[in-house]
Amino acid sequence: MALREALDAIDSAQRELATARLWPTLPGGQVLITGGAGFIGNRVWRQLRDKGYRVRILDNLCRTDTRVVDDVRAADGVELIEGDICDRPTVDAAFAGVGGVIHLAADCINLSVAEPAGSIRVNMVGAQNVFDAACQAKVRRVVHASSASVYGEPDKLPMHEDDALKPQTPYCITKLAGEQLLAFYQKRHGLSSNARHCEVRDDARRPRALRGQKMLAGL
Repeated sequence: MALREALDAIDSAQRELATARLWPTLPGGQVLITGGAGFIGNRVWRQLRDKGYRVRILDNLCRTDTRVVDDVRAADGVELIEGDICDRPTVDAAFAGVGGVIHLAADCINLSVAEPAGSIRVNMVGAQNVFDAACQAKVRRVVHASSASVYGEPDKLPMHEDDALKPQTPYCITKLAGEQLLAFYQKRHGLSSNARHCEVRDDARRPRALRGQKMLAGL
């Protein structure tokens, strides 16, 4: 399945998240979105809700527009849990009753250079918590939002999925490691899949937050 059929949040191109193909028989019709109050997550939960899915958002709200939080809390069929993916009990509780998860929560690329330890904690420990909790909750469909930054500086344009991977910052390194960690869980427990964002743009977010939104790789 092409990635754009799994998760495509490009508003300017008016593409949609193809949830009916991703989870045609999603148990309970409920999806957990980590980082769901962020820029990309804000687009994703709206599309899921509009397609009739119930949505639960787990977000620490540390870099979230208050207007988005207000919209989430006012939306029918959408539940917000304020919490950290690095806190395992919180993650376990968030998985109760869900049939699939879209893992968007992450520390951004700008902060990873200034505070590498924070990115490693959030992007690795947090991802491990999400993947393992999914296994414990018997959730098999996991979409992990990686990043096209795992390719580093491209040798040629346009870029392709099979280009060499040359991550250059702690953020990029942890995103690639997250893909590999999910591959381990996929082999052991049947979890899937990865998604690489590219050119994500968000003019409304704070300057230090990662900007942009475009899907590159396929499944």
